[in-house]
Amino acid sequence: YFTLMHPAQASVYVTRVGEQQAIALPDNSRALLDTNSRLEVQFDRTTRVVTLRYGRANFTVVSDKDRPFVVRAAESQVIADASNFDVRCDGNKACVMLFSGQASVNLKNETRRLTPGERMALVGPSVGAVDRPRPAAAGAWHSGRTVFEDTRLSEAVAEMNRYSVVGLEVQGRDLGEKR
Repeated sequence: YFTLMHPAQASVYVTRVGEQQAIALPDNSRALLDTNSRLEVQFDRTTRVVTLRYGRANFTVVSDKDRPFVVRAAESQVIADASNFDVRCDGNKACVMLFSGQASVNLKNETRRLTPGERMALVGPSVGAVDRPRPAAAGAWHSGRTVFEDTRLSEAVAEMNRYSVVGLEVQGRDLGEKR
C-alpha cells in the first residue's frame, strides 16, 4: 500500500535560453525553472531529491515529514520543509535564497540553517557570503523581470546574457566596474 502511495518517479526538465518552465512535482510541490537550466527529479517512498545541474529554480515545497525535500546543487544540499526558496547553480558555485518557511544548507562539514529573507552564496563546500537582499528584487525573475541594485555593469550584462542568444558586451574595463 505504501509503495502505491509513493511510487518511484524520475524526470528531467531542461529550459533553453530565454525560456522558463513551471513544473508540478509528484508530491504537489512546485518548481519554476529559469532560463538555461537543468533539473533532475527523483522521488520514491522515502525521499524527494531534485538535482539542479545548472541554472536557477524556485521551489514551493509541500510538507511531508516522512520524506525530506532535498535540492542538490554544486557541492551542497538544501533540505527544506513547507517553504519557498530559490537555488542557483553555476559550476562549483551555488546560491540559496529562502523567501519563507524552513530550510538548511548541508555542506561537507556543517549544516547552516537559513532564516526567511536570507541568501547564502556557496563556493565549493564553503559559505562565501550571507546577506539579506530585498525579497522583491531577488525574486523578480519569477515574473520575468530582473532588478539590479548596486550591481557592477559587467555583472548586470552577464545576467542579461543568460536570457538571450544575442550577447551584450561591455567595452572597456572601467565601464564594467561602474555600478
